[in-house]
Amino acid sequence: RHRRARDQLDVGRTVVAAATTEREHGREDRRRPHGASPMLLMVTEPFGWSNLTFTLDAYQIEITDQIARLSSFAAYFNCLNANGESNSSYDPNNEYCLLIGRNGTTGDREQTDSLYLNLGDLETSGIDFSLSWSSDLGPGTFRFDTAVNYLLKYEYQPFAGAPFNDAKGTLDQGGQFDYSVLTNFGYRWDAFSVGLEWRHLPSVDSVDKSLLAGKTTVTGAGSYDLFNLSAGWDLGKVRLRAGIDNIFDKDPLVVGANPGIDTN
Repeated sequence: RHRRARDQLDVGRTVVAAATTEREHGREDRRRPHGASPMLLMVTEPFGWSNLTFTLDAYQIEITDQIARLSSFAAYFNCLNANGESNSSYDPNNEYCLLIGRNGTTGDREQTDSLYLNLGDLETSGIDFSLSWSSDLGPGTFRFDTAVNYLLKYEYQPFAGAPFNDAKGTLDQGGQFDYSVLTNFGYRWDAFSVGLEWRHLPSVDSVDKSLLAGKTTVTGAGSYDLFNLSAGWDLGKVRLRAGIDNIFDKDPLVVGANPGIDTN
């Protein structure tokens, strides 16, 4: 459902948050974000090995007036004047309070308008590394490639004027892992090929550690390794492919557990 109003564009999407239902929509008065992203990129084939490629990309990104979704947490935070500035008079008609919808009969909270706004600044930096190598092996060709991202920094403002949240190593902002590794092994012989993908994620802290500046007992998750197997057969105009995801049947990890004060 699309409904166009004078100052906003409704896209009819809702997400269920822990405390309330969030209705996502944008605004037409958003400013264009600005950012800078200097980087360094190197590609080399050492010792004349034409089948070996190495790349290193160091990046640093700073974005002002980033466009992001205002969460229900931020709406309540500002409405209730948690920072001492956003609603010092505790006015129920404050712009953040008006985002909170209540049931007309019971008065209980019902939903929160989750606007896409120019919220604040974003600063992130890291290093991307990749290595690819192939070689004749037996009657076919063996291939190996790996890509590693190492996150040095990921800090953002949840809304304009707010202190920066440090999301590095937490599940905040979609999961900002300290590093991640994706490795592929492959072998091809004439029309037949087989491949093994290995994805590794390190242990990570919960979202709460970022939002609450580390003052939480909610746990994140341990490290996780996932292996996927694939194979293919090229018949000319037809290519047959098959695959098995999670070949070792790895169970999902428990995320966001809160042992509380009494763990008995």
